[in-house]
Amino acid sequence: MITVVWTPATVHLLTRKVKIMAAILSLFWPGLGQLILGKPFFGLLLFVLAVVGYFAFVVPGLLVHAYAIYHAHQLGRKQQIADIAAAMQKGSR
Repeated sequence: MITVVWTPATVHLLTRKVKIMAAILSLFWPGLGQLILGKPFFGLLLFVLAVVGYFAFVVPGLLVHAYAIYHAHQLGRKQQIADIAAAMQKGSR
């Protein structure tokens, strides 16, 4: 059996990958990064706004798409900070 020690460094590495993956997924499909980070309603809203923006005129769709990528990255960052704090709290017990 393998025992994993959840230090802040290991949590940081794992959550960093999630943050980057969320931004990359939003690059290909607006709102998908929010969906995997646990914000399904906001992810769907961004997807619908991006599709409507692309059909109405390309620039609004691009703006919403760019925001979806930025928001997924920031959401992953907030999740990373919370996960590190939880791991440090768990490790101190």
